Amino acid sequence: MASEPNATVDRVIEIADLVADDADADAEAVLLDALGRVRKRGGTDE
Repeated sequence: MASEPNATVDRVIEIADLVADDADADAEAVLLDALGRVRKRGGTDE
């Protein structure tokens, strides 16, 4: 199960990168907030 949160984090980062390319700061902020929530819930340690 440890890989599931990591996969989610990777996916959120990937989407945030795509959004950043589109210069949509509001959507990027939402995705980065979601990433923070995933990290808190998943307890990923880097």
